Amino acid sequence: MVYKTRVGVSFYIMLIIIVASILFLSSLVFLSDLLWVKVLNGIISVFLTAVLVFHIIPMITKTLYRFGDDCLFIKAGRLNVEIPYTNIISLTCGVKSMLMQPALTFKNRLEIRYKTKGGMTDIVHISPVNEDAFVSLLESRI
Repeated sequence: MVYKTRVGVSFYIMLIIIVASILFLSSLVFLSDLLWVKVLNGIISVFLTAVLVFHIIPMITKTLYRFGDDCLFIKAGRLNVEIPYTNIISLTCGVKSMLMQPALTFKNRLEIRYKTKGGMTDIVHISPVNEDAFVSLLESRI
């Protein structure tokens, strides 16, 4: 079973701010008479465009959560996390956090606390679209 991520308004606002910044800085490259201003604005514009193309757009289009036979697979852009059901310690609903995680919303996240392969405890925040069905399916597999 595959669940897509819920994308929050704040994530879209961040996307709009980055695109507006790219457009503004790109326009300054053409409007400025100073060479160092053109070069600096060009470099910043290229950097922000790279962040947009290689990080933010894949996060929106490729973030999903998939139930395997013995593991929960989390794919967020180019990040892949595999959590065996037997390693899950706890599941908390309604978490609000500003951490950049494979959840594309800052409120109403699910927090999964689990043991890593090295025996350490880690957490991951996710935000599936159909949260109730996701939680009931995950709880049945823990």
